[in-house]
Amino acid sequence: MRVTTKLTTLLLVAGLFPFVVMTYVNYTSSVKDITQDAVNNLTASIKYRTKVINRYSQNLKKSVEVDSIDPLLSFRLTDPNNFSKNLENKKLLQNFLAHQVKVHSLANTFLISLSGDIIESVIPNIDFLTNLNDESFIDSELAKSFHKALKEGKSYISDFSYHNTSKKPSVFIVSPVFSGSKIVGVLGFEMHLDELYSILGDYDGLGETGEIIIASKVADRALFLNPLRNDSSAQFKRYVKIGSDDGFPIQEAVNSRSGSGVYNDYNHHEVIASWGYIPELRIGMVFKVDTKEAYEEILILRNSTILLGFIALFIFIYVVWFIKKMIFKLESKREQYEFGIMGTNDGLWDWNIKDNKIYFSPRWKEIIGYKDDELINEFSSWEEKVHPDDIKQVFKDVEASHAKEGVPYNNIHRLKHKDGHWVYILNRGKTIFDENGKAVRMVGFHTDITETKTKQRELQKAKNLLSNIINSSDNLIFVKDENFKYIECNNAFERFVGKTREELLGKSDYELFDKEVADFFRAKDKKMIASNKTQYNHEWVTYPDGRKVYLLAVKTILHNEKGESVGLVGNSVDVTKEHETQREIYKLKSTIEKSPISIILTDKEGNIQYVNPNYCKITGYSISELIGKNLRIFKSGYTSDEEYADMWNQINNGKIWSGDFKNIAKDGSIFWDNSTIMPSFSEADLVDGFIAIKLETTEKKYMQETLKNQEEIMIAQSRHAAMGEMISMIAHQWRQPISVIAMGANNILADIELDLLDVDNLAIGAKGIVKQTKELSQTIDDFRDFFRPGKTLENILAEDIFKDAFGVIGKSLENSNIEVISEVHNATKINIHSRELMQVLINILNNAKEALVTSDVKEKKIFIFIYDKKDSVYIKICDNAGGIKGDIIKKIFDPYFSTKEKNVGTGLGLYMSKTIIEKHLGGTIEAHNKSDIKGHIIGACFIIKLPYSNK
Repeated sequence: MRVTTKLTTLLLVAGLFPFVVMTYVNYTSSVKDITQDAVNNLTASIKYRTKVINRYSQNLKKSVEVDSIDPLLSFRLTDPNNFSKNLENKKLLQNFLAHQVKVHSLANTFLISLSGDIIESVIPNIDFLTNLNDESFIDSELAKSFHKALKEGKSYISDFSYHNTSKKPSVFIVSPVFSGSKIVGVLGFEMHLDELYSILGDYDGLGETGEIIIASKVADRALFLNPLRNDSSAQFKRYVKIGSDDGFPIQEAVNSRSGSGVYNDYNHHEVIASWGYIPELRIGMVFKVDTKEAYEEILILRNSTILLGFIALFIFIYVVWFIKKMIFKLESKREQYEFGIMGTNDGLWDWNIKDNKIYFSPRWKEIIGYKDDELINEFSSWEEKVHPDDIKQVFKDVEASHAKEGVPYNNIHRLKHKDGHWVYILNRGKTIFDENGKAVRMVGFHTDITETKTKQRELQKAKNLLSNIINSSDNLIFVKDENFKYIECNNAFERFVGKTREELLGKSDYELFDKEVADFFRAKDKKMIASNKTQYNHEWVTYPDGRKVYLLAVKTILHNEKGESVGLVGNSVDVTKEHETQREIYKLKSTIEKSPISIILTDKEGNIQYVNPNYCKITGYSISELIGKNLRIFKSGYTSDEEYADMWNQINNGKIWSGDFKNIAKDGSIFWDNSTIMPSFSEADLVDGFIAIKLETTEKKYMQETLKNQEEIMIAQSRHAAMGEMISMIAHQWRQPISVIAMGANNILADIELDLLDVDNLAIGAKGIVKQTKELSQTIDDFRDFFRPGKTLENILAEDIFKDAFGVIGKSLENSNIEVISEVHNATKINIHSRELMQVLINILNNAKEALVTSDVKEKKIFIFIYDKKDSVYIKICDNAGGIKGDIIKKIFDPYFSTKEKNVGTGLGLYMSKTIIEKHLGGTIEAHNKSDIKGHIIGACFIIKLPYSNK
């Protein structure tokens, strides 16, 4: 470094250092003080607001607790009939509730019964007579608070939310109403959030940018609960994701922590913030102000200081410049000489030919890795280091320079570096001659051109590589000069034109193609150069062999180092497959967009990435409203958490899941869809999202529900009809035991009348009566088992169910002289509703009995076969009543179809039997006629197949 530069630097540092240090210390101290003052003010404000909000919420909580013990409330809840008889009571209660609304500035007051009915409300047109257990209210904060108060038996403050009916942000404070020690209902206050927002809306002391935020923790989000100063619609819409880089203060606040400092807020602005947590309401609160506003005074001070500093610096630099100018005059001559030698970065050599003495400058030695004192100034020091392949040409060029005056010496050779590698040297010199024309001295310079030579080799290597690359490419690549003649092309272009490289280069399009094609190419080339823009063009072309391909032709202007246009580069890509693929994609997209089936694409978390118009039509949402939203927005609460867990487990493990969803549309209406959800996979074969194919089944579901209800009605009708038949059977079976009991009693009375009463005879008569009574009792037990409701799955043998059925109808069969022959090979239990199977068996046995009674068969028989086969139990019931006519056997399972006389039977027996077996029990039932060896029909057979496991 020169003396003037050193002196200038020293003066600048000495003069500016104290000024810079003092400015920095003052600025840092001011920032720290203002930050602390702002934090103190914000902390004091948040403590005061927290105290006010706590006092407000605690007063409301205490009020609802006090009001809940009013006897008028328990009277209304425990004895509504007597309460309603006195209009004065109703008036008192309404005045009481209205008084609470007025005194506490509430939005509404509710009185809720144990069953969840809102039986009293100050604003009845909104919530009056609503049941909180209804599907549309069960997840509301009012319903949750109601159940919390009942469960814990004490008052409770709900989370902030939008109320279902009023569609306004609300907080509910509830308390159980007691009658003695027993909870009889719940009193609820709906807090008017305008009161709370008015507390928060006072920005006194927060400047122009200050804000107050309250938020609650909802899943992984801090959800804003109040309108913001700069965003009045932020409540319940804006949020900060917990764990993100923004909104650190509100994240801390909702996680029950307090603190202060300088951080980035939710708008990415740097702010001074103070925050805290209000446990009573389970919300966090943040007070903040932008640092830009807080530090405004410091910025003014800083700018003023900087301005003064620049003025001082200008004066100081002027003084230094004046001193430097004086010194510069003294050094100018010396610098001219130094720049002349050092500026070239060349090594000087000076050879006295006459006495063979030579001088090498320090830079000359440095080029080949030596210090000045490491290499002596002798001719051999150079000669020994010349590459053996170059030495001959070097001396040849030296001799040529010595032979004739005016011939410059110019040679490129290699010298061996100290570390062993070769350095390329450009050696230039001049020979000096004496008065006799004899060479006496040579002076010259060595220039290190190793880097240039290396770059030349790399450039040639790159050129060869580029040539190999473009020739290995199937793209058609060519270069034209400013006259539109070809100066370069690759092998693919040669094949396209059908000519060799030598035949192409130097030719124009008019020399290679017909005029029409050449005119087309020339017009495109001129248009591109005139616009000075890269040109993209799709075109069909035909190869010499007749093959047609679709090309994407890209032409770019070729510029020289001055930016002037000197030609163009063309690169045509065969995009035939892509073109066909794009057409297929368009067809597929068009099909999806117009499909009556809904198709949805989501990421791995279920956030919607694509949805087709059909689903928007069904849900009432627009595509823009759905993109980015989670599928949870459609949840109705109908599907259980276990079902959702099973679904997520399947699709996250790469499997396909199918099932039905009951969803909520944008307008609140319910719709059903049958969904098939399949995973999509990344290139690493990992699940990265899901594809849902949905078919709306709302109408189908309602039809199924209607059909199910109709089936239940038919089952009930069939059961009632069976009850009538059973009662007839009971009457028939009781007739004989009652006759025996009456006869025994008459015999006892006759013996008493004739004074012939004997103790032994009396005992015999009494035992007979007891026996008959037991038979009556057994009959009652058998019939009671049939009428007992049974909707619970039982693990039971089919044989045992048949025994229960036979206990009901067996006596009737016996009285009809029908022999029952059974063969049982059943060892496996089945999961089943036994009462329903019992109803089917009784119905089939009763039909067989009626067919046998009306037939001419002398030996009336019913055959029962129960046996296991593979994974099912088979029950086969046959009779010998002559079978079912061929023209009606296919209709016997139709509803209201009967072969009996008019007004006899309902025609529902076999229809309901088929419904129970197939839809309730998961089995099958069929009927056919049984024939003898000669083909004569003997009777009808019913075969029931039931799986071991029925879900």
